[in-house]
Amino acid sequence: MKKLLALLLFTALLGCQPVEVMTNVDMPKGWTLDEGQNFLNKMDIKKLQFVVVKKFPSVRGRKVNFNILPTVFNTTFSTGDDKGESYKYRIIVTTEDGWEKTGELKEFIAFYLDGLLKSRQKLNKIVLVDVPKGMDEYEADKKLSTLNQTGFEAKLVDAFPQMKSIPTHINIMPTVLAPTDKAARKVKIHVMAVSESKWQTEPEIEQFIAEYISQYLFAT
Repeated sequence: MKKLLALLLFTALLGCQPVEVMTNVDMPKGWTLDEGQNFLNKMDIKKLQFVVVKKFPSVRGRKVNFNILPTVFNTTFSTGDDKGESYKYRIIVTTEDGWEKTGELKEFIAFYLDGLLKSRQKLNKIVLVDVPKGMDEYEADKKLSTLNQTGFEAKLVDAFPQMKSIPTHINIMPTVLAPTDKAARKVKIHVMAVSESKWQTEPEIEQFIAEYISQYLFAT
């Protein structure tokens, strides 16, 4: 009876522990940790953050973090045919204030990452625009605030008329590369476009905006 009671108590204690359910995405065949990390380095992580906020508005102002970690799993003792090493991305989402959608967010990031991996041959690179020499991030932000006065939105819709019926979110923001290194410090304009449909013209939109902004910054 005592042994049974001890077992029941142990089981109950286990049930009270927080359980981290891993969400994994397979790396392409033949990849190792190096290839996995190189792909992440080319990804526009800030764009993913932007997409997450659009998909989960309740995450604004909450203490939520996510990580995508290249991971090797040892399947030597597996009963299946995939014995050996298996390379995957492990997705971890943590919250410090009880945000209730961490599971949904992990699944969404897995879906997003899997889509990028499947179309990796045409992965659009991070779109960064140079600013005039001597312009800091505050001056760049002030300059961007007057962009719509040039008829930018109308010209963008003229170039991409589908935007009239398909919601497309645009984010244009100054960013600083190597902010703590005076010698390497550079200010750029980061351009992001996210469409809510399968209309695959985000890279073209981003390139159009980049060229427009570059002309605008250097012409004045």
